[in-house]
Amino acid sequence: MTEVLTSLAIVAFLASVSEALVEFFVVPAWSKVKLDTFWLMYVGAAVAAGLVFLSGQNLLAGYLPPQLEIVGRVLTALLAGRGSNWVHDFFSAQRKTAVLASQRASILQMFEAGAGEEEADATVGGC
Repeated sequence: MTEVLTSLAIVAFLASVSEALVEFFVVPAWSKVKLDTFWLMYVGAAVAAGLVFLSGQNLLAGYLPPQLEIVGRVLTALLAGRGSNWVHDFFSAQRKTAVLASQRASILQMFEAGAGEEEADATVGGC
């Protein structure tokens, strides 16, 4: 059981590393040449899958016969590829939450200072 948990931790770490690599190296170049950002999730998935496959991690080693080790490694790599997208979604949501919290604090300060609703609407973009 601890072997599976160790492998899962390694897979999660490699998915995070791949997300960081794509965000640092690929996203700026992608933006520079104005490519469609929809395809970035597939780049991240491929990088994560490649890292995990090369690391030899196999989350299904205890459940598949040794002859099917490659199947376990491929499925683990695919899981990590999806995991890199999940890591990206998680951190994007955290950034959005921080921005919303900042806007909320600004609006509360404006109301405490006696500002009207018009100024508060302008703060959040007239929403």
